[in-house]
Amino acid sequence: MKHLKSDRFANKNGSLTKDDFATIKVGMPYLDLLNTVGIPDEIYVSGLLGYGEAPSFTYRLSDSQTVQIHFDSRQTIKDIKSKEVATTPASSTYTAQ
Repeated sequence: MKHLKSDRFANKNGSLTKDDFATIKVGMPYLDLLNTVGIPDEIYVSGLLGYGEAPSFTYRLSDSQTVQIHFDSRQTIKDIKSKEVATTPASSTYTAQ
């Protein structure tokens, strides 16, 4: 995971589209993912560092959706999920009567 601090990978969050993930497949090593779509917007690591940690990356897309990529303990992609971020109204007004 030390590669995530490297300047060699682009930060494309907010400008990525689903098409950018078309070649991302289960079983792909995380370095191949970083070379393709850059560093993730968010990183979550479960397990003890150095003892089979299983990271999850979240990428923010240009259309307000996210792609979550989960890795196994060998740091290869275990699954890929995309979801739409729920938007809430900017303001709501309540009038007491």
